[in-house]
Amino acid sequence: MNGISILSPSIHVEGGIHVGITYAEFVKIKPKSSLAIDSYQNNLECMYVPEKKYRVEFLTTEANRVGKYDNSSGSPEIINVARPESKIERISLY
Repeated sequence: MNGISILSPSIHVEGGIHVGITYAEFVKIKPKSSLAIDSYQNNLECMYVPEKKYRVEFLTTEANRVGKYDNSSGSPEIINVARPESKIERISLY
């Protein structure tokens, strides 16, 4: 897959979405997006916007996850948001 990652807060992908806004600010703009742990990189939580082909990414660990997850089924399923003040650290365009 080819793409580009945005690290600068001065680049806006659409309607106020940029690196540095919080989870809470993002979901006000894109309320249908859901949070998930990346299946390949355990230190990454993301929210994909399929109609625009990008995802916002939060670099996290088990200790500072944005979401709270249920791991009983083998793959993490979001239960709720634990840290809505978490800031987007990267945006990947595909």
